[in-house]
Amino acid sequence: MYTKVSRAATLSIYSMVMNLGSVLTNLMFGKCADISVSYAFILGSVFSITGLVLFRQWNKRNSYDGK
Repeated sequence: MYTKVSRAATLSIYSMVMNLGSVLTNLMFGKCADISVSYAFILGSVFSITGLVLFRQWNKRNSYDGK
């Protein structure tokens, strides 16, 4: 399994990836908001719906009761 050192390194890498994703998303929101605030809201809706769909798929695969 994981040792304490490799677990810490893995968590650090996950954190860096999530922070990079946050930076890119914020840049996209900023660019859309410069064009029009409506575009920023549409982008937020697209991200939210995409996240919901991905979460539901992940939840189906990892569900223990078979639903």
